[in-house]
Amino acid sequence: MEINKKRIIKKYTFIFCISCIILISIFFIIKYQVEGEKDMPYKLKEVIIKSSINSLNVDSNNLWDLELSQANDIYLYIESDKEKNKNEKIQRVNIENIEVKNYKRKDNIEVLLPTGNSLKNIYDNSTKDYRNENIEYIASSIDSLENHEICENGGMVALRIYNKNIGTYKSTKDKKIIYDGSLLKKANINEEDLKFTVSMDLIIETNEGIRYKTNLKYELPTDKFENSGVKTKVINEFSDIIFKRE
Repeated sequence: MEINKKRIIKKYTFIFCISCIILISIFFIIKYQVEGEKDMPYKLKEVIIKSSINSLNVDSNNLWDLELSQANDIYLYIESDKEKNKNEKIQRVNIENIEVKNYKRKDNIEVLLPTGNSLKNIYDNSTKDYRNENIEYIASSIDSLENHEICENGGMVALRIYNKNIGTYKSTKDKKIIYDGSLLKKANINEEDLKFTVSMDLIIETNEGIRYKTNLKYELPTDKFENSGVKTKVINEFSDIIFKRE
């Protein structure tokens, strides 16, 4: 009788211990899914998005014969977390799974990469569409947007979300063109029709072979072009951005 009692006690003690281990494991899994990685050697410091109205002047008999487009230049700044980084270096930064949502003319959207280092003409020679490709910035000693390289100690990567052929404008009377909301109205373009959402995965890989992944989502353009043809948004609050190991 006494032996049976001891067996029962051992059995239920074992079940209790296993249950505790399972519950603790579930707790940490849920905690990780909610909070993500807490000891990343690198972090997203700042995101700058510059939305603009662009045009190409077509050769015609009109003084102005413009093909209009709308560009959204995204700059992602990644820096080392000095408190948590134990001499790890960036190996590469990838941007993957770019998706355009809530836009009827998705075929108009292209994803371009820099072909120069000067911000004034950074996309002048950019023609290749990376929308359905994985974008990769390889680590180097310094940033080079033109060569798609990022400094191994932290730096910047960039891409353009380009909405081409949004409309045309022809005129023989205008002495100059003002690139703001008034130009869109003259071209019978409704600003509301230009809005869309873009999402993408950002992956930071270190020289330890660890890949940290998060998803970024932005509403584009960043604002209405009421009094200006360029709208800039600076983001430096990332409490809702969660990185996880792949």
